[in-house]
This record gives sequence, C-alpha cells and structure tokens, in this order.
Amino acid sequence: MLKTVATLTYVMLLWSFARASLQAGETAMNAVPIPKLNALKIDGQMDDWGALGVRVTAFAEDALPPLEASAFSAELRVGWTEAGLAVLVTLRSDQPWHEVDDTRNAFRSDSIELFLRQGSAWKNLVQAVITPGLAKDGVEARRAMWDYRGDPKEWAELPAECELARAKIEGGARIEALLPWRQLRLEARAGLEVEFRINLNKTVPGQGRRQFVWSREDGDAFQRLALSDAPDETRIETAGWIRTGDPERIGVAVVAPAARAGARLRLRQGETELLDGALRAQGARSSASFWVPVDAIDPARGALELFLDGQRVHAAQAPDTPRELALDLERALIGRRYGRQGDTETRLNPVLPVVLEAGALPQARFPEPELARRAGALSLETAWYDAEGHAVTQTSAAGRYGAVLTVTFKAGHVVRGYRSAVLLDPARLEGLRDALGLKAEKVDRLRELLAPGLAEQPQLVAALLEQGAFSEEAERLWWHRLRTKLGFQTVYPYARRMPKDYDASGERRWPAILYLHGSGGRLPSEQASMEERVASGANRDLLGWAGGNPQEFALYALQSNGGWEPPAVIDALERILKEDRIDPDRVILMGFSMGGMGTWNVITEHAGRFAAAVPIGGRSGRVDEMARLGALPVWIVNGDADQTTTLHDARRGEAALKAAGGNVRFTVLPGVGHGGSQNGTFETEGMWEWLSAQRRSAREK
Repeated sequence: MLKTVATLTYVMLLWSFARASLQAGETAMNAVPIPKLNALKIDGQMDDWGALGVRVTAFAEDALPPLEASAFSAELRVGWTEAGLAVLVTLRSDQPWHEVDDTRNAFRSDSIELFLRQGSAWKNLVQAVITPGLAKDGVEARRAMWDYRGDPKEWAELPAECELARAKIEGGARIEALLPWRQLRLEARAGLEVEFRINLNKTVPGQGRRQFVWSREDGDAFQRLALSDAPDETRIETAGWIRTGDPERIGVAVVAPAARAGARLRLRQGETELLDGALRAQGARSSASFWVPVDAIDPARGALELFLDGQRVHAAQAPDTPRELALDLERALIGRRYGRQGDTETRLNPVLPVVLEAGALPQARFPEPELARRAGALSLETAWYDAEGHAVTQTSAAGRYGAVLTVTFKAGHVVRGYRSAVLLDPARLEGLRDALGLKAEKVDRLRELLAPGLAEQPQLVAALLEQGAFSEEAERLWWHRLRTKLGFQTVYPYARRMPKDYDASGERRWPAILYLHGSGGRLPSEQASMEERVASGANRDLLGWAGGNPQEFALYALQSNGGWEPPAVIDALERILKEDRIDPDRVILMGFSMGGMGTWNVITEHAGRFAAAVPIGGRSGRVDEMARLGALPVWIVNGDADQTTTLHDARRGEAALKAAGGNVRFTVLPGVGHGGSQNGTFETEGMWEWLSAQRRSAREK
C-alpha cells in the first residue's frame, strides 16, 4: 500500500539537479569497465560495434514525472580505441526538433554534451557540444568544442577536437563521436581510468528544455570509466533519482525495462520507510514517480536511499528544509543584490508597494506566512524613512521613501532588507513618460500599471524616485548613508595575503589589490563564518592562485553575499588603509564576473581612489558614463569563448572608454570560457609588471 497519496504530476524545474543510479549491483565508487573496439570507423553506423560497448538505456531526468518514452528516448554505447573514447548515441522523438544556429549555444536546445577528463576536478577537461542536425533538411550534425584545460599556452599544440558522424534513422538519428586521448595527453592502455559525462538535451513543447544524464548512484554526473581488454556487454537499464529543493515535498522517480512493472520501490531514511510503491508499465518501459512531504524527513536520520526490489539504486543527502528556507528568506530580503529570485525566494519575499498612497505608510507582510514560519521567522518589522533620512510613519511630500525590513529568526539573529518607494506628484505624472519609456497613449494607464501592491521592481523604482531625477548612483549613496546612520551599513569582511617581507611596524608602504569575487563566491548567509566566507570565495579567486605565485602586492579578497555596492567597497578600502601599511597611491581594483561588473561600477563613481582597474569577464552597464574615469588605466580581459559575459559585452565597454578618451587595454583570451578567464588574467603576459608600474599620482602630472 502506498504511504504517499499522490503522484508528481507536474514538472518542478527549479528543484536541484537530477541524480541518477547505476544498474543494480554497481557501486558509486567502482569504475565501469568499457571494452576495446578494434577497427572502429566513425561513420554513424553500429555494425562495427557488434555486441560490444557498455550500453545505457535509462537516464535520470531533471524533472518529474519521467517524460514519455515516445517524446524522447535514447541509447548510449561507450567503448575505446587506441585513438580515443568512442561514443554512439541513438536518439528518437515524436516531438519537433529544435536547434540553434550558433553551436556554442547548442546546449540550450536539442543537443548532446560530451565531457572527458582525467581526475575529479574541472581541469584537463574538454567538452564537445553536438547538434544532431534534425531540425532542418540538408543540415549535418555540427559540433563546438569547449576547452577547460587551463593555460591556453600549455595546450596550444593540442587543439580540443572531436571526430563526428551522423546517420538519420526513423524518428531521429544515430550520432557517433570519438574524443581523442591525445588532447588530454593520455596514452590508451588497459587499466587507464578517465571520467566521462553525457548530457542529452531535448526541447519539449510546454516544458522547455529537458535534460537526461547518466550518473552514478551517488548523483555525480561524471562516470568513472576503466579501459578494459575484456569483451564487455554491460547493460544499464535502470535509473532512479531524487529531486529536492521544493519547500513542501521531494520527488522520487525510477525508470526501468517493461519487465520490471510491479517491482517494489521503497524510499528509506535510516530505519524509517518513507515510501512503498510499485513501478507501472509505460509503453516500452516501466516507471514510477511519487512525492513525499518534506515534514516526513529528518536530516538527523541520515541520507535518503531509494531501493528497487531491495537493491539500492540511488542515494541523496536529506534536505535540511528549515535551514534552506531560512537562506531563501535571507536572499529574498537582500533582493536585487542577488539578482533574479527563485520560486521559493519569491514566495518568501515580503510584500510592500513601490508606489505609495498619501497617508499612513504601509507595513510589509509575508505573502505566505506559514512558509515564513517554517523558515524560522518570528517577526517582520517595517520602519520608514523620508528623503532626508528621518523616521516617519506618514507620507508628507511627494518623492522618495525608504523602508527597512527587519526579520528576527528563531535562532536569535536578525536579517534586514531595504526597499525604496515613491509618492507620486500627480502634477508631474506626465514627466514619467520619458523616464519609463512609455508612449503617450499609455500615460493614461500609468496609475493602473503602478497600482499599490506591485511587487518590488528595482528598475521601476529607479525611474520613479524623484520622478526620474534620482540616479542609480544617488540611490545607492542614499541607502548607504541611511544604513551607516542607523548602524546597519554593509560591511565587507575580507581575507588577505600579505607579501612575505611585509612589516607592519616599519615605514615602508606596500601596493595592494582589492579583489571582488564573482557570483559563485557569494556567501551562503550573512551569518556565515570567516572560514565559510574564505572557502566560498577567496580560495577560488586571486588568493587561491597567489598561494603558489608570490607577489609584491598585499591582496585583499572582499567577501559579499550579493552584488557589490561602490560606497561599501570604498568603506572597506578606508578600513584597509587605516589598519595596514598600504600605499594609497598604489591601490588596484580587480574583479571577476559579478566582481568585474562591480569593478566597473566602483571606478565609475570613485576613479580617483585607484591607481588602475582590471575588470575580468564583467560587462559594464554604464557605457554612457565612461568620461568619469578620466585617465584611470583600465585593462579589460575576456575569454572569446565566454558565453556568460561575452566578448561583445566587453568590447562595448572598451569602445565607450576609448570614445571618452580613456586609458584602456584589452586582452582576449583565445578559447577561454567564463570560469577560465580568472587564471587566464593572472597569467597574462605583462600583467603583473603593468600593475606594479601603476601610480595614482602619475595621472595628476
């Protein structure tokens, strides 16, 4: 009898990434042996494979319930030759095929992604992204190569490549590929172990892109493969996965051969059984998907384990939902510093209008009080301030107002959020048309568009504040001054690495670099310890690289739990100059991705505080203000394979700075994607010599 009462009937796209199982009897720790294929020709045909090759017919999915096999099915075969890792993929679907023209973005639509590396790290890694060429007649399969092997100079003689062939079949295609060993400097031999990953992407009407993966029982998407001389006909026909991330429930799913219909599916946590169900026939296979209330799960009981007829097919860490909800609530309060919010954060985000009515100022409320209670919120308080920073309870004049939202948690700590709002002056309503980009005929609908109760929209607020006359910079400065006055100012802690010969008691002063990390280094919480802060950001950025590359600079890795606020960066600089023996004439600002964008914002507002700046993989959104940089030396660095902050984005900043008469250098890192541009910058020829030569005073002569 089922212990759950409902089946997952809709896709939870924002749950955490899918985890898959191996075939019964395999373990997550053991490498899967793959056979050697002799006289293999890459032609899209399977005759020369015979019965050899590890065969995978079941894949974990990134959503539930499992997609109908008619909508998408795949078979993977893997083997090896003296030349490379051989992959044969058969795809079928009764749905239309969708492919993009730019193969570097192929992964966003119908495609196959192949990854090959040695060692469990994103190093010595190559990736092939393949479009099957099924969306249009007369189009062949195409590939794009992504190179994550490190310093491009070290791999210049070994281009990332992939041999490819396609044969059309009824309802789909057969794709055959060979990833050469030589591009990883590997010598093929029995016993060699490598790591391989495959993502199968299929766009489904009404659902968007679905992804199918072959991953280990522990959920790692990289399979360990061992090259073998023995003929092997391993079949992997069962996949199970657990989907966490939803605040009310977790999802459980299994797909298996049709003959397994009726097999018992059980979910256990320690000695507690959470689910007892059965697989049902689903066309040419059997499958099951269920949901389990989160309240039934206790993280203290250990991992979640999924069994099929007594054999474990998947394991996953049990979610600590109250803690995760508390973090989501923190992120909701932080708001725009985190960018776009996820579904749960939106459900926890306090509701407060951005357009005010005359009279009493409103109090914020939780849209779902029960969810906020489960997140550990004891109270939500709202304090309002007028344009001069005075505490108020009623509107007095048209213009800007600010609300400080304070949430007190069960654990005793408080987290604050900041919201801007405006009381409109009806007589100046017409002036909003240009600020909001509205056509004349839409002005009459403006009040409807700006109805009280509208969710927070920072761009709209920026346009409304002072009815279009309140700039983004002034908005940040206003909040910074108010928070400082109230004792709530943003304080960026930092990790540092001082030069070996640094002497805090002498007369000498040292040059310094302030480094702003990217979004991947954001802190999990405002309550994170310094150890968590450093592990989250600094160790993966400049400080981590500099550990093996001593420099003359004092290095400061600022730590943020959101975006970068220019006034707060300057506050951190003031603290550094006060506490350490740093030469204020030789301070460099450098940042990556979100930190690169922060670098642009900081120098646009405070160019006179720095000797030079190096924005890495970070676009500038303020190209019209480049004249404010004056003669500040700026060295822009961007990978030409960066699809997050593209080369085009970087070129816009360069062109705007040149047009403003600025002092700009630009380095393109060939073949380097987003993540690789950090180390690529640190290792750019002449970079450190150039940084060492920069003096703020030189611009004043």
